[in-house]
Amino acid sequence: MDNLIWLDELSEEVIQDQIKQRYNEKKIYTYVGNILVSVNPYQKFPQYGEEVMKNYVRKGFDHDSQPPHIYALADEAYNHMRAPRIHQNTTASSRNQVIVIRFFLLFFFSFYSNK
Repeated sequence: MDNLIWLDELSEEVIQDQIKQRYNEKKIYTYVGNILVSVNPYQKFPQYGEEVMKNYVRKGFDHDSQPPHIYALADEAYNHMRAPRIHQNTTASSRNQVIVIRFFLLFFFSFYSNK
């Protein structure tokens, strides 16, 4: 399940179990509502790169068409910044927040820097 908000029971134990199950399937990103939860795999996974980025450009926070990803969050933030009177704030809260911000900005500058 890509978005845990749809679970019948939303407890700490259930969330941990679901995230562990997704991690074992090499899915390090999970949504809980519009919050993106990420688990550091401590290894390289094929979730990054220009081809993966292209799958998320101009799609935004669409739970049905794309799996959870930092690029989806970055695209959604960009689209909201361009809309009139919608202020945008994105917070990275983790031990590896520099890495998260790096991928976020890489997506931004790869596709939107000249627009």
